[in-house]
Amino acid sequence: MSFNVRVPLARGFGRKDVAAEETAAQLEYAASRLDLQHLIANRLLNTASGYWNYLGATRRVQIVTRAEQYASTLLTKTIALVKANEVPAAETNQLVANLADKTVNRIAAEQGLFEARQALGLAIGMSFAEFAALAAPVDDFPEAGDQPALQDLTPQGLIEPALTRRADVQAAGWREKAARTLSVAALRRLKPRVDLIMQVGYAGAESGGETRQFFSAFAEHVEGVNALAGFTLAWPPANNAAKGILLQRESISRATAINAEDLRRNVSANVALVLEQLRSTFQELNRTAAAIREYEAAVRNEDSKRQLGFSTFINVLVLEDRLTNAELNHLAARIRYAILIVRFRYEIGAMISPDVTGERIVVEDLMTIPRGI
Repeated sequence: MSFNVRVPLARGFGRKDVAAEETAAQLEYAASRLDLQHLIANRLLNTASGYWNYLGATRRVQIVTRAEQYASTLLTKTIALVKANEVPAAETNQLVANLADKTVNRIAAEQGLFEARQALGLAIGMSFAEFAALAAPVDDFPEAGDQPALQDLTPQGLIEPALTRRADVQAAGWREKAARTLSVAALRRLKPRVDLIMQVGYAGAESGGETRQFFSAFAEHVEGVNALAGFTLAWPPANNAAKGILLQRESISRATAINAEDLRRNVSANVALVLEQLRSTFQELNRTAAAIREYEAAVRNEDSKRQLGFSTFINVLVLEDRLTNAELNHLAARIRYAILIVRFRYEIGAMISPDVTGERIVVEDLMTIPRGI
């Protein structure tokens, strides 16, 4: 009976050699959990964006339908005046063409609403048969006046916390570390294999043909304890297999590091970009809202002048078209602003908590710029 002990002294010595695959698997598991968190954030971004586009498409249909109805009313009044010989019949030509344009705009807006409904249905996991049953939007766009001062936010103060919170950046970091762990292990396996061998035991013997003598030999004619110590050396001259594995793992490690750095650069650039887009869209909202107010007043004044005989239906029509365009521009700005708020939260990693266990997503959070970033 003997006991053998083999102690690696070069290749195979230490945790970096023998547990590299296990360590890399643990790091990959941690990265996979972070991938799930990032997937949830990405799906939430797509769903929220889909809802705001759906709401915007609904409002766009309302605006162009109202413009179509106004054009129809204007044409009806003009025809009545033509019949009464108060205005020339040529006045109706442009109004008929205008009504046709407004009808085309309404049809296009309805098509856009259909597409937005489908996109939202797909984002929230509905089947095609359920798209038609999708309810009308209820929550309104976030108001720009309710947001904190955007000028207090700076890219420098947002980027570092964003890189810390973003689940995909963390996952890339874990994968970079896992690849580096395997690369280091592959490098260490280029070493020769030098093992210390130690053996301790004793020997006994008993002759005979009975079955019991297979077991009694351990206790009969024992000559004493013996021990043995020595070294073994295995050193392949070329070691091409280990070198090939090293080259492969080093390539993977470099590629993983490049991807991780590229992701960090993109996140940093996107944080600064979305912040600037928020600021410009905030200003655009205020300007388009002011334009609507002024055009509404201009349309009322021009219609009053027409009733007094100092203007024509064509002049009113021109101002009404400008009012409709201003309303559509304001609506487009509101859609962009709502989506930018969600995307801003996404870029800085403030969509959901880093731990998804028991996580509750508050809708109101997706409509406001986070405070205390």
